[in-house]
Amino acid sequence: KEQEQEHKPAISAAILIPSAISPSISPSFMSSRSSAAAARLCMQNIQDGGPRVRAATWSTREFDSWMDLLGISRCVQVDNIDGCGRGLRATRDLLPDEVALKVPSELLLSDQTVLHHSNYEDMQEGMSWSSRLALGLLNEKSRGDRSVHRDYIGMLPAPPRVLSRWKEDELVELQNRTLEGETDMIYFWRHENWEDTITSAERVLTGSEFDSFRQRISQQDFLDAHDLVCSRAIKLETARGVERFLVPVFDLANHSPRGGRYAMDEDGNVCLITGIEVTRGAEVCLDYGGRTNDQFLLHYGFVPHRNPSDRVKVLLPDGSQHHISWLDLGEPLHKNVREAAEALLQTMPTSVEEDLNLLEEEAGEQALALQYRIGKKQLLRAIAGKQEAFDWFLEGLF
Repeated sequence: KEQEQEHKPAISAAILIPSAISPSISPSFMSSRSSAAAARLCMQNIQDGGPRVRAATWSTREFDSWMDLLGISRCVQVDNIDGCGRGLRATRDLLPDEVALKVPSELLLSDQTVLHHSNYEDMQEGMSWSSRLALGLLNEKSRGDRSVHRDYIGMLPAPPRVLSRWKEDELVELQNRTLEGETDMIYFWRHENWEDTITSAERVLTGSEFDSFRQRISQQDFLDAHDLVCSRAIKLETARGVERFLVPVFDLANHSPRGGRYAMDEDGNVCLITGIEVTRGAEVCLDYGGRTNDQFLLHYGFVPHRNPSDRVKVLLPDGSQHHISWLDLGEPLHKNVREAAEALLQTMPTSVEEDLNLLEEEAGEQALALQYRIGKKQLLRAIAGKQEAFDWFLEGLF
């Protein structure tokens, strides 16, 4: 089911959506985990070739000129952020609840309208919101200089390394079979969306038009665009109902639990609103919502440095289950819960100390897997009463 995080902005209600919906997969399309692994390995050589929804060059000055030309009002600038790629920095001191960025409604790419007046307009029926946005993004890219979004598309990063793009041996390093299973479902959902798109194209386009469509958009083109829109789109209530949007510049805001929120004003512009005071030159972030590290990896392709909302499942001898997060540790825990957490730690292939040592040597997906494992094990150690686990969490949080 779609997992949503509700925000309470001053201007209007807004909801942040994850990068992918945990889908309902048809039995005919779903296969075994071994089949998912084989399919993933077959696609890996194509994926290693690099993303296609990305321009070769990008200039800060040219992008600033583009934002000025199109009326994007802002108190932020696009900049490189250590460890996060591009992000937003404040150009002056900002107060809490201050609008740091306002993107005009004309620049929003909506899943409801992005294919209007295009060759693919009649294909929308039967396509998911993510497929419509992915196809719309690829269509805008194909328009080149004729697209008002040219500079935005040119600065888009590579698709995020969400778990559905990982190799099988990388997924094993998570040490979580449940999360591997959820990854397989999203993997098949993405490919099912591609099959539905092809079916829609065959239904609507003529023979020559369909041949041209297949020549212009490959399966990997679609999956790259699909993963991009799923990790960047926001969900808003509008006069047309629920819509998902790609919002240029706004979608550069990185996550922080102390970050701001977003809203749509009465004119349909999307605003990024600060959550705390931000000094000039500091990063302006967005709170992606109270998600677990599992959800961040599945839908966004990263693990937060410290995540108060991360949680673990502890199974007690009587069969009952307890889902415990860092936020729950302010209250005393029953002895049975502490002992169950300690017992679960003993079943894991590596200790947190071993993982911390390995993290100094690894990068890429291996490092992400280690960060994920360390976060879970430190939480279990904190539940078990280990003070050093609390210290690890608090030092990283502040």
